[in-house]
Amino acid sequence: MSSDQPNSAVQAAPPLVQQITPEFAAYVEQVLHREIEKVHQNAQEWQNMEVFRVARKQALQAKYEQREQAYRREIEALRVQLQEQCQSLELVAPLPQNKSEFRGIGDDTIVDEAKLAVEVGADG
Repeated sequence: MSSDQPNSAVQAAPPLVQQITPEFAAYVEQVLHREIEKVHQNAQEWQNMEVFRVARKQALQAKYEQREQAYRREIEALRVQLQEQCQSLELVAPLPQNKSEFRGIGDDTIVDEAKLAVEVGADG
């Protein structure tokens, strides 16, 4: 055996690739350009969505701040109105100084309701 001849069992050569035709190269280039364009388009869409998200967040923040300010103004107006109403109140009777002087209108009402319940129960 001569050493000039390659041993097919030892050296497995890769299959031969046919020469790439200009048409095939143009097709591959066209496909790659389309894929690159898709990537750029997706990146632009993501950027647009991010801009929209930030703008929406700012708009909502402004809306909530306006609403909060309106509520604060309304609360302040109600506080002033309540304060004015409290100043215009007149006492009908002097306030009690201690517990023994305190006898509320509610005490009589509770007793009257209890009497009424007993009377209704006796009638029915």
